[in-house]
Amino acid sequence: MRTIITACLFICCAYLKVSAQELQKDSTIIRSIFDEALSKGKAYADLRSLCKDVGARLSGSAQAQMAVEWSEQKFKQYGFDNVQLQPIMVPHWERGTKEVAWYKTKNGDMVPLRILALGGSIGTNGLLRAEVVEFKSLDDLRKSDEKTVKGKIVFLNQPMNPNDIVTFKAYGGCYAIRGEGAVEGAKLGAVAVVIRSLALPQDDFPHTGSMHYDDSVPKIPAAALSTNACNLLSEALTTGKLELILEMDCKDYPDVPSFNVMAEITGSEFPDKIITIGGHLDSWDAGEGAHDDGAGLLARTEVDDLAALVVDLAAGLRLALLLALGALPLAGSASTPAAALLALVFRIEQERLGRRGGNGKAQGGKPQQRKEGTAFHD
Repeated sequence: MRTIITACLFICCAYLKVSAQELQKDSTIIRSIFDEALSKGKAYADLRSLCKDVGARLSGSAQAQMAVEWSEQKFKQYGFDNVQLQPIMVPHWERGTKEVAWYKTKNGDMVPLRILALGGSIGTNGLLRAEVVEFKSLDDLRKSDEKTVKGKIVFLNQPMNPNDIVTFKAYGGCYAIRGEGAVEGAKLGAVAVVIRSLALPQDDFPHTGSMHYDDSVPKIPAAALSTNACNLLSEALTTGKLELILEMDCKDYPDVPSFNVMAEITGSEFPDKIITIGGHLDSWDAGEGAHDDGAGLLARTEVDDLAALVVDLAAGLRLALLLALGALPLAGSASTPAAALLALVFRIEQERLGRRGGNGKAQGGKPQQRKEGTAFHD
């Protein structure tokens, strides 16, 4: 909800032209925006419906198709005057049966580890057994040699930095082990790679996410271990060599057809000028996609829904939330934007899967003669 209100206020302030007398009314106007968003907002209810009624929205799945239909119906309910489905082709990858992993101690004990295949990984074709070798970063792996790595499972155990105030910076600082780990391991002859989950909590929940293959090197299986599993495995490796055993049944299938969802409120004075707000509909399958990107998507939809209210509130102050970006004046009825407002639901945006939703919108989402102005996309 804070995202919704912040977006409203930021845009209002950016284009506010007021007298001293008008400034005195600001607190009342802003309070009204807060009240509307907090007491009458639909974002939380819609988010619950998307996550619980539809569920995880992995590309190529039945739930992903249901999410497209859900989004189309929501936009129609919100009163958008032009709702369209834009055809695109999307990848189809399935996790298969639940992944399993163990390490084997010197005395033959089997210790289970919580593991999850990375999105887009190949499977292991049955049980995969090999000695495991630990590296603290991708750079350490790159500095290693084939003698150290060949025929082994690479364990990339780089933790996120808990001291980064901006958590996403800590996340980005570790992304390379997930995105490039399989490629760098394969270059040195590794048979698989397992990474530390990109997460700060010490728990038993492994995190999946996008990864990358390079056609110039062999593809090897790639998975994430929970942070607790990584701590356990790393400590066990201090006692000597260990065998890691894992099985993953994931597989790629041919691309399947799907859709971006595009909904527009036609501008009353400048219909060929567009302000876009969007987010991606897809999510990974291990959760419900509430944070990535259900919340972001529905926050942006709520901003669309609040637009008419802000125009009404701001009529005397020349505020124009979203509707006056680029200094466009208000026109038409109090609740109709002067420029076109385009809401976009990108079907597939996860990086490994090619950002095909956004690319599809860019290639064919609007006529060439129309000018897209400011955009708020996630």
